[in-house]
Formats: sequence, C-alpha cells, structure tokens
Amino acid sequence: MAIEDKIGIVFNPQPHYDNSIGSLYKVATERGWNAYIFDCIKRLERGGKKDPLKQEIEKSIDVLKIWLNEID
Repeated sequence: MAIEDKIGIVFNPQPHYDNSIGSLYKVATERGWNAYIFDCIKRLERGGKKDPLKQEIEKSIDVLKIWLNEID
C-alpha cells in the first residue's frame, strides 16, 4: 500500500509496518517516553510475536539494569 507523507513523497512500507490502528512510535512521542521506556514497552508488546515472551522480558530486564546503572 503506497502512502503519501506530509510533504507529498510516496513510499511503500513493508506490510508488517501497517499503522492503520496507530503506531507505538507515535504513542511514545506523545507520551514523551525516553529510549529506555520505549525499548521495554516495544519488547513487551511484541513478546510472543517475533521472539518468545520470556526472551523479550529478559531483554527488557537487561535494558532496565543498564538504565538503572546510568541513573547512579
């Protein structure tokens, strides 16, 4: 499906980028999420779809530990 962006450029995103019901990127921007929050939410949202949920939770824990370390 071809999409025209705000400046009139037409592009054809891959089917798995269907944002017909919204975009997690848009939600993240609207809510002011930082990269760590976005990464964790993205992984938990897609858990079980791309990679097993357990694996995505473990990756999210790693990201949270990195964030925690940077706060100190």
